[in-house]
Amino acid sequence: MNKLFWILWIAELLVAGWWISTELQLTYLKPNPLAFVSLVYLLLALGLRYGAGFFKLSLGMVLVPAIPLTMMGFLIVITMFSGGKWN
Repeated sequence: MNKLFWILWIAELLVAGWWISTELQLTYLKPNPLAFVSLVYLLLALGLRYGAGFFKLSLGMVLVPAIPLTMMGFLIVITMFSGGKWN
């Protein structure tokens, strides 16, 4: 389960980083605060895992958001290869 945690945590960290970077590139809107909350959430999961020793809780914290992110990733990949727009 340790490998699963790290795979999901790194994938979600990459998505959060991409989300923050795209929000910071907007010049006509303020950045969405939830982008920064997602990064804090991942750091909280890491802190609970190694700071408090809650291994199952931290795995659940990264497993639950990974399900919709995986579905969204499949949707993006499929539409990229089909030539359409994903949003």
